[in-house]
Amino acid sequence: SLLLIFVLSGIFSFSQSNHVFKNEEKWLPENFNPANSTLLIQQFEPGEPKYEKRNEKIGSYMQEKYTYQYALAQTDDIVYKGGKYADKVKYPYALMYRHLYKSAGQGGSYSSYDFYFLERATGEEYPLTSKSSSDPIMTFKPVINTIMEKFKTK
Repeated sequence: SLLLIFVLSGIFSFSQSNHVFKNEEKWLPENFNPANSTLLIQQFEPGEPKYEKRNEKIGSYMQEKYTYQYALAQTDDIVYKGGKYADKVKYPYALMYRHLYKSAGQGGSYSSYDFYFLERATGEEYPLTSKSSSDPIMTFKPVINTIMEKFKTK
């Protein structure tokens, strides 16, 4: 029984490595082109071990799958008008996460994570993917896969 759970979780985890979302027209900015800019990726706040582990997973997944320019950045560096990422032509978009809390009935609740694009010049927040997960990496990977699939060279 424990082995079955381990095998199934491994299969699910592997499937996320190739999974793409089919609703990108709802959340991917129309003018986004990864070949023409550097995508900023919002990191989870440092200091807590589980957040550090998420940041490591995001970094290694980007290194493995994303063939365009990107930078892992702290929230303050993304929203701050000056500093390291002040150039909004070079860094026009950031992929941000949102921590969601949902009611589970009977007074209970659960939390999940979803991702959205921020257009840095205007401050416009694009819609969430609507594919949230309690493990943000399980949503993050298909977001990146979807971008790679949409912009793959023919």
